[in-house]
Amino acid sequence: MTNEEIKTKEALQYLGFKVDKEVTSKELYYAYLGLSNIYDPNKTDNPKYMDGEAFRLLNEHYNYVSSDICRTNETIRNILNPQNKTYEYQAEKPHQGIPAHENEANSAPAQNYYKEVVVIKDKPSILNIILAFLVPLYGILNYFLVKRFMPKASKWYLIFGILGFIANILIMFI
Repeated sequence: MTNEEIKTKEALQYLGFKVDKEVTSKELYYAYLGLSNIYDPNKTDNPKYMDGEAFRLLNEHYNYVSSDICRTNETIRNILNPQNKTYEYQAEKPHQGIPAHENEANSAPAQNYYKEVVVIKDKPSILNIILAFLVPLYGILNYFLVKRFMPKASKWYLIFGILGFIANILIMFI
């Protein structure tokens, strides 16, 4: 589990949720209201909660989980099905447009001032698919060259490379 998943799971459990389904902002709000009546030092008679620490933690967890409900639900999906990650956490990637010296303590501000974010779209191009069909060796080699960066597109190149190879053999026999 990533730090994001652990933090979300702890926050939801503190708010009284089992991490077994997605939550709505309304459910979070009502859980917060119910617990705030218990943990608020101004409203409770329980000496255990008079110091306000439980109420501070409640506010912290509620603000974290409710600030971006879509991120929270994607994190819940990742916790429930770890093999099928549906969300890549922003904290694990460099942020676009943030000066590098603010994030890294030992970097020189004059060099490499902004970090670069490279986005690779995992879509096969029509030209590469046609080339993979017409020149099967190109499709098979392209599969091995791009499968690390574009796994879905590379599968299409391999499929059309194999189909092109089969078509070439059939044409040769006809």
